[in-house]
Amino acid sequence: MKGMRSTLALALSAVALAGTVSAGAAQSWSDMQIARAVQGEESLEVHVKYGAGRFNLRAVDAPHLYRMRMRFDEDSFEPLHEYRRGRLEVGVSGNQRWNSSLRLADSEAELELALSRGVPIDLRLELGAVVTEIDLGGLQLTALDMALGASESRIRVSQRNPLILSRASLKVGAASFTATELGNLNAREILVEAGVGEVKLDLEGLTLRESELHAKMGLGSLEVRIPSNVGIEVQRSTFLASVNAPGLSRRGNTFYSENWDSAEIRLRIRLESVLGSVTIIRP
Repeated sequence: MKGMRSTLALALSAVALAGTVSAGAAQSWSDMQIARAVQGEESLEVHVKYGAGRFNLRAVDAPHLYRMRMRFDEDSFEPLHEYRRGRLEVGVSGNQRWNSSLRLADSEAELELALSRGVPIDLRLELGAVVTEIDLGGLQLTALDMALGASESRIRVSQRNPLILSRASLKVGAASFTATELGNLNAREILVEAGVGEVKLDLEGLTLRESELHAKMGLGSLEVRIPSNVGIEVQRSTFLASVNAPGLSRRGNTFYSENWDSAEIRLRIRLESVLGSVTIIRP
């Protein structure tokens, strides 16, 4: 419950911040492009910290280790780019006008990042008031930690991760968040923690025999879509929340799909919901 309160507080703070920005400040836009080729790197650690604008992420073919393009207001922000020994940090840093110089709705601010298909990647994203388009398909992910503030985010995993993740963490503040083909992450556990908003998760692509989805929902709605061949087990801890899961039978305090005992692929779902609704869909 403590973690959920923190997420909810972060979400409300992000909404308040987004609502106080001003349109009056002048802006001077600049573009920056950087690319680096693979030079024997065996792995890549990536940390993106980006406060407001548009953010796009995808895979890139050899010979690139990474490629980025950034458009920013040079009067209010400084571009951040540092690469050293297999560790990449990108984003922007702002001066005292951070809270008053940028509006998400009509901003030209943008960060496009492409990462190598051929190198194992530890990916950490910290995004604020950002419109996000991410396709993780084609990346060799060894770790995934994503934190989103007041944002509109769409994430896709169009190709299966060739590596097995022990855990993928997706934390969402005040947002409209849609994630498709999450099964392609090849993760033993997916943690989704949402504060305020609408969250839609599609688990298409599951292949691991046993995996777990741990979802914590604050104020809003959570929709989980799971392929019909996957056996599911649902345990819930809810307060003032409705759970709609047709086709499941109850055994004690746990709910199971009809094919749970015979399914070759099984997903265990742990639900924690404070104020909201949860819907589980079986196509």
